[in-house]
Amino acid sequence: MKKIRPRNRIFRVNTPAAFGILCAVLLVLLAGIVYALAAGVIEPAVREAAAARATEVPEAVVTPEPTEEPAEEIDVENLEGNVATVVDPVTGELVTAEGTAEETPVPENLPLSGITIAVDAAKSRGGEHRGVSSGTYEYRINLTFAQALQKELEGLGAKVVMTRTDNDSVVDSKARISTVNNSDAVLLVSLFCNDIDSSKTRGAEAFVAKNNDSVEKSKQLASSVLTAYTEGTGMPIRMTTAGTIRVVTDKSVLTGAKVPAVGLVLGQLSNKTDDNNLNDATFVTKAAQSIAKGIRTYLGK
Repeated sequence: MKKIRPRNRIFRVNTPAAFGILCAVLLVLLAGIVYALAAGVIEPAVREAAAARATEVPEAVVTPEPTEEPAEEIDVENLEGNVATVVDPVTGELVTAEGTAEETPVPENLPLSGITIAVDAAKSRGGEHRGVSSGTYEYRINLTFAQALQKELEGLGAKVVMTRTDNDSVVDSKARISTVNNSDAVLLVSLFCNDIDSSKTRGAEAFVAKNNDSVEKSKQLASSVLTAYTEGTGMPIRMTTAGTIRVVTDKSVLTGAKVPAVGLVLGQLSNKTDDNNLNDATFVTKAAQSIAKGIRTYLGK
């Protein structure tokens, strides 16, 4: 009798039920694959977008400007002799009780503090004398030296009174004398040049007025200024039969001044060397420093 072997049971899709089960399994597997792919692509993209939004620069926040507070009110009646000051919130300046900006005081330890000096730039617009080499009018040269001297003296603490301040105005001798005598100046230095027929003549000179009430003091001032000027600049002294300090009667500003006064001849416009020096900025600076030194010698400062 033949032995009967048991059959191997193999899943066969030979019924509608088996086919349905197979389809369901395949759908589940397909759904899992699709989900896995979506999770791997979409989720990183979402994370990157979120990170980008997190790093965006926030909009600038505008902080309103603080409201300016008015200056502190001052009780003027209770100042008791003291000058009260506050800071103006708009300008930042110190304002006194009267509402004006407080002036910066001049240091008291400067050598010429408290002293007023008059500086006269002789001549004015309309003068005909010119440098033989530069062609520069004398009145322009005179003002250049006067302004340089003003700056030097003010740096030493002095108050400077100028008889004229520009080259566009005509200022006669009477007006210049009035400026000097109506000030509290203790001395006058008048600056001008000379122009003679000889082109070989060089040098500085000093003039004082014969009928000035302070003629002796004027001579002392002239000696100090002329010596300092020639030593400091190298400009020679013009020697004449009348001496290096000439006492004259034809210099109206020197005569009319009520204080010791000197007229300093800076050089000769008719000489090329002098003319070139008078138009040199370095020479002008040295001249201002030297004349100031001579004034200090006279004043004992």
